[in-house]
Amino acid sequence: MNLETTPPLDVLMAASLYLMTRYAEEKRPETAVALAQHLQWIAEHPECARSPLARASAHLSQQWQRMARRTSLEHCLREDLLRSRRFFHKL
Repeated sequence: MNLETTPPLDVLMAASLYLMTRYAEEKRPETAVALAQHLQWIAEHPECARSPLARASAHLSQQWQRMARRTSLEHCLREDLLRSRRFFHKL
């Protein structure tokens, strides 16, 4: 990642805060995935090299990746439950 092709650090941080708020409102797996990616970009940003912010962002990115997988699984299970209820309701 280099400064010429990388979004400004403050833009990445603002977008990450926005995505956290969206996830708190909707708990969508796609939002968690996007947030994990933004946190990884912060961790790899040239202005953050080897800083506590880079380490924290890398760690949080991994946590959000796990949350995205868990949320995706919960979403699938919820959809399966709804389909089952509709099926049995028709019987």
